[in-house]
Amino acid sequence: MACALALAVVGARVMQAIGGPEHFSQTYDAVFHLNSVKYALDTGNASSLTIGDMTGGGFYPAGWNAVATLVASTFALDVPVAVNLTSIVLAAVFWPLGCVLAARWTIGRSSAVALAAGIASASLGAFPLLMMDFGVLYPNLLSISILPGSIALAAAISRVSPVWVPRDLSAVLALLLSLAGLLVAHPTTFMAWLTWTAPMVGVLAWKAFKLRRRGLLRLGRARFMVPLIGYCVVFLILWIVLRPPSDASFWARTIRSRKLSAKPLFSLRWICLPPGWWHRWRSWAFGRRWGGFGTNGSQESS
Repeated sequence: MACALALAVVGARVMQAIGGPEHFSQTYDAVFHLNSVKYALDTGNASSLTIGDMTGGGFYPAGWNAVATLVASTFALDVPVAVNLTSIVLAAVFWPLGCVLAARWTIGRSSAVALAAGIASASLGAFPLLMMDFGVLYPNLLSISILPGSIALAAAISRVSPVWVPRDLSAVLALLLSLAGLLVAHPTTFMAWLTWTAPMVGVLAWKAFKLRRRGLLRLGRARFMVPLIGYCVVFLILWIVLRPPSDASFWARTIRSRKLSAKPLFSLRWICLPPGWWHRWRSWAFGRRWGGFGTNGSQESS
């Protein structure tokens, strides 16, 4: 129900913004993106290692270009039609599904949580429409659409999910594939994933520290600290390497810091929190299984 509602609202709004199947974006970057799809169709190669040859460049993260090329070749569509179809599916299907999955795996499985996540995913003003208006930022549209699902998989594997979710090899492989997709779609979104998962790493480190102090976890100091320090070092290096230079932000400031700090307080995402709080309070008050562990300390099974 939540996904269907978000699909209908976002899909209708995106199709209204596009106007027609054959219409294409009248923006600067659309020239490159549409021609790159045509170039990939002509050469039969949409690799990130070769797509930049169209303009004489080198490596280019061509995840979105490869997806749009696959759609065009599979359904024998013209480039503008394939691009619009790809945008609609990413915005109206992948994005809401990822948001609902992330909410259910990080807050709880209640219907209220799923409905709130579906409504929130369809209520944002900046995404997905801004990605198709400014730029045009098709690669960001792809990478951000799969970001919530990647966060949900990280929550499952790190065992910080409040409900039972798959934690087997298939979940690990799915996370690795999603992270590869983030990197070849737009590397900056991978940094967003690292930022969102940093609290999970902190929770795991705190739990391991408490278990180690109680003698329940036989883990040497080196084996305990090396993974944590390694994560921080990788985060810092990637932040420096992948972050665009300040010269790339040549436009004037459009919002003051005080307004920016107040925005999260009035964000529509907060509508997801009351159902989650109610679910957790009810689980605690009535002694139900919560946090992936039973009241007797045994892990909940499927």
